[in-house]
Amino acid sequence: MKKLRWIAAALIALVMGLTAVASAPTAAAVGETYTKVTLGCGYVDIRNISSTKIEIMYGDPSADAEDGTFLLAAKKTKRVHTSRTSFIFLALDATGTTLLEGPQTTYTPQCVTAKTPKISGKTRVGETLTAKPGTWAPAGVTFTYQWYRGSKKIADATSSDYVLTAADKGRRIKVKVTGALDGYQSVTKTSKVTAKVKIGHLAASTPVVEGSATVGAALTVNPGTWSPEGITFTYRWYRSGHLINGAKESSYTPTTADLGKKISAKVTGRLAGFETKSVRSAATSEVLLPV
Repeated sequence: MKKLRWIAAALIALVMGLTAVASAPTAAAVGETYTKVTLGCGYVDIRNISSTKIEIMYGDPSADAEDGTFLLAAKKTKRVHTSRTSFIFLALDATGTTLLEGPQTTYTPQCVTAKTPKISGKTRVGETLTAKPGTWAPAGVTFTYQWYRGSKKIADATSSDYVLTAADKGRRIKVKVTGALDGYQSVTKTSKVTAKVKIGHLAASTPVVEGSATVGAALTVNPGTWSPEGITFTYRWYRSGHLINGAKESSYTPTTADLGKKISAKVTGRLAGFETKSVRSAATSEVLLPV
């Protein structure tokens, strides 16, 4: 049935003040808007913005028959998938006897060919995740990134790499990649979510006790280089392997109780999102009296 052509012909006849074909739908009063259109890559979203049910008819303006028809309830949207670069649609009343709006010509934009991005890297606090967009076409597509913790955007996480923080522990991460190219519709693809982010591991050095093992001479423990930045340290001192009560600072001054004993220190590093880590120094030589 050549619906699209004869409805278009009926419209022309009405506009020109001619008598329409008796079988054609009649035209409604001019002025009211019934539909709102949103274009996307390979689809057109048609929304009924009126307060009444309507029928939508759509297809190729040069074809003998429409591609399809559907009823659309008030305030509802339907997505029409199409490979056409252009097609027309008309809005009729629910019975299909009154032409309410149209024909409207829509143009589906030219779109880049996209891949679903992948995420590489260890899902552990302190590690770096990297978004890999894959191969998009045509050549010259530029990418932008947005990382998500669950369903929420992560503030300022808009590069291809993302360093996992304490806030990510126990959460799943995903990334949205948008490809853009002049003359083409931008396309956004979302990766799969990662496994839950695990607690991080501190990188630690073996601490070194500096100073002379002599009664009355201060010893100082140097923690060495730990990472990442921001670690806080606590200290405990030991006398031949036994904890020295109250010795909790980064320095310790041996007393006569330490004569003939060897002194060592334990350094403990703490940082939110990371496992607490403790490392013991090597022991000093036996503590002597000053000369």
